[in-house]
Formats: sequence, C-alpha cells, structure tokens
Amino acid sequence: MKDLNYLINNNFIRPTGKNIQGFDTFLRIKDNSKMVLIPEGEFIAGTLIEDALNIEELVPWYKATKVESPQWKPFLERYLIDLNTITNKQFSLFLNSIKYTIFHDANLNNCRSALSGDDKILCYDIDNFINNRNIPNSEHKVGVTYLNKNWMPFPNSENCPVTLITWYGAVAYAKWVNAELPSELQWEKAARGIDGRHFPWGNEYQSSIANLADFWHGDKINNQSEWDNLFYLNGKGVGWLKSRPVENGSFPLSISPYGCEDMIGNVAEWCFNWYEDSAYQDYNLDKIDYVPKQSESEFRCMRGAGRYGYEVISRIACRRRRAPHTVGENLGFRCII
Repeated sequence: MKDLNYLINNNFIRPTGKNIQGFDTFLRIKDNSKMVLIPEGEFIAGTLIEDALNIEELVPWYKATKVESPQWKPFLERYLIDLNTITNKQFSLFLNSIKYTIFHDANLNNCRSALSGDDKILCYDIDNFINNRNIPNSEHKVGVTYLNKNWMPFPNSENCPVTLITWYGAVAYAKWVNAELPSELQWEKAARGIDGRHFPWGNEYQSSIANLADFWHGDKINNQSEWDNLFYLNGKGVGWLKSRPVENGSFPLSISPYGCEDMIGNVAEWCFNWYEDSAYQDYNLDKIDYVPKQSESEFRCMRGAGRYGYEVISRIACRRRRAPHTVGENLGFRCII
C-alpha cells in the first residue's frame, strides 16, 4: 500500500481512530467508505488435509482437498480494507460520475446494463434484469436501476450491498476511488484474523448470526441434501424465495477479528485474482509469489458464502470462482488500498 501519510496528506483517507477491536480505522473520502488497517504479518490460510477430506464427504461436488489445502502461513504487508461491501448508493454515484452507454444484452433477454468506454458491462439494472428474465426466486429487488437517465438504488436498498456487478464493474469502481480489489489472501486474512478460525467469529458455527440460508430457513441446514430439499426446492423453497441482501452491518455478531462486517453472509465478494484450483498448493511451494496471479484462466476468484450459504460452504477458507463478465444477485465486492 502507499504510505499512510501520503494517503492522508493527499486527501484520499482521513483517520477516524481505533475501532473496538483495537485497529486503526480511516474514512475513504471520495465515497465515505470506512476502512481498517490490517497489520503486516503471517496468518493461517487454507485448510488441513484431514478436514478437507471430511468436507468432501458432506459436499461431494466441492473438491476441498484440491482447492483449499494445504494449510500454510503466508506473510502479507499491511493494507487497508473496507469494513463493508460497496452499497447501491455508492455504486450509483460512481455510475453517474463516469461516461457509459446503455446496452441491452441480447444474451440475457435484452436486460439493460451500463457499458464502459472499453465495451465492458459494468452492471445490470436489477428491476429490468428480474422482470425481463422472469426470475421466480427474486421477490426482493435489491440493486441499482436506471430511471430518468440516471442510475439510482432501487427503493429501500440504498445501504444494501450492490449486486449484479461484473468483475469489470468492481475493478472500475475501485479505480474510481483510487483503490483495488483485494487478493483472495488479503480477503481471507481480513475475514479470519491470524489464528486459522473457520468463521469470522470463531471455530464454532452459529446458526442465524449471519445472513445465510439458515436465517431464512429458520433452522440449521446441515448438508447439501438438506439445502436442496429444505431451502432451495428447485427455486421454489420458502427460504430461497424470502432471502435477499440486507443493509450492511445488520448482523453485528458476525464481524471479523478486525471489525470487518458481513464477510460471511449477505453477499459473496469478487477478488482480484484469476482463479486456479491449485493456487494454494502453488503458493505454499513458493512463499514469495502469492500475489494475485497474472496467468489468465477462465475465472476470477470470489470469496464468502453470501445469503445462500450453510455451515460447510460458509467457512472462510472456502474458495469459489466466476467468469468475470457474469453477475449474480448474491455477489458484490469491497475495496483495498
């Protein structure tokens, strides 16, 4: 990261004191995002092989032994990370401050989107996206919408995390505020602390203290079969239909050791890296080169379970992927400096 004094003297950030966890916090002036300083040092990343084998028995489609093992200790330089994900209000201000064109995507039933100057789709209009595609599992429109030649939050979702954002849209926003997307290791440390805990609050899963499937189902979901049969039900489950992103910070018991909110639950989050199944094995062998990889794959990394997660797939170490031009109603982002 740039020198803190440089960032302060050039009005990128303003110190706001220490949080209750004891870490220095700052306000990013351009978009009023609260940030916390993650100290330099090692932390425990990844998952023990024996634990990964147990995970594969519960979730056969997820190859934990390959994608999140071994467990190891990377050293990261200090960095600032947002305490919250970027909101619909913030992303609307960004869109209305840049040059874009309105594009109707023929691949998605002509859904309305914002197209950047280099022809990258940044985001989709939540109202148009749901109506045009007749999505039955989207009772709640939480996102940005285009109205009267302006982008704005859909009513009553101003402080909810922005969704339907491509990786390109997340990167463009980060550049607009002189920031970046976190690498997946920076994201993992901010969510996990240094002690290798499974969840931001500790090692023991606690049902319904985060915006996860358990909360909307009303009871703990133990495995993939229960999730399919009790929550999802082919897109018709009561919990699935009710679930939605909620305002940032609505689940204060789920905060990380550094005070970051909603890193598990609410929405999953884009990270900068290209996704590689074997990344943690490769990083562990070459402990210097674990910065975001430059070799391109088909996918970018995403981390965090979002509101559809249950215990096993909501662990901090769980790694996911998504093509950078795609979007989800369960996917947002936060920034680092």
